[in-house]
Amino acid sequence: MQLQMTERDKKLIVFLAIFVILVAGGYWGVYPAVKGIIAVNEQIADARALRELNEVKIAQAPLIEAENQNMKEDLSDLRGDFFPMMTSAQVDRYLTGLILDYGLYAYDLDIAMPTAEAQVEPYQYSKKAAEAAAQQETAAAASSETGMESENTGADDTQSAELSPETILPEDISTGIYAVAVNMRVGGEKADIQRLIDDLSQTDEKLHLLSFQWGAEDGMSFEDDGSYEVAKEHTLTMSINLYMCEE
Repeated sequence: MQLQMTERDKKLIVFLAIFVILVAGGYWGVYPAVKGIIAVNEQIADARALRELNEVKIAQAPLIEAENQNMKEDLSDLRGDFFPMMTSAQVDRYLTGLILDYGLYAYDLDIAMPTAEAQVEPYQYSKKAAEAAAQQETAAAASSETGMESENTGADDTQSAELSPETILPEDISTGIYAVAVNMRVGGEKADIQRLIDDLSQTDEKLHLLSFQWGAEDGMSFEDDGSYEVAKEHTLTMSINLYMCEE
């Protein structure tokens, strides 16, 4: 049996060959080029967005620098009211000099240096204390509602624990402030001791007079002729927190 190709068959073969060439060329030639163009266009768009963002940042830079400088000045003013960081010996020297300046003398001086930043509770009737109490109430209410939902839905205790007041409230921010606990007993004239109490209660520096208690101590005063007199001397026992701030 002899097979002969007709003109129609030849044209069909030529058409199929051209079609295969076009498809192969499009897949291995045109498609990668189109894909590359799309990728380049995306990179151009990203670069333009980054350029616009940088231009905005450059325009805002003077304002940000001015604001940063103002914040540094405010921080410096706030730190000015605190004592600088001191060692135990420096605190001892400061308090001893303070006592002598008032014509007093120290019987006892106990200094406890801090091991961590100070944790000070706000005054119970202050705005800060009211805000903290409101936050705790909100957190407790949210935790209670979450616990009820967990009981209704059969959720485990782990999910309710995630919304406890401790986790809802923001974490403490580092302040760089440290409190030195001081207990000391001083003696001298009652008027000088009272003046010391008044000045410590009104000082601008961050020195907190926690408590004080009057007392008496037997003392002797010597005269030029060698005689002496035994008398009761006034004493004062004080508890003080002296606050230092890191530079």
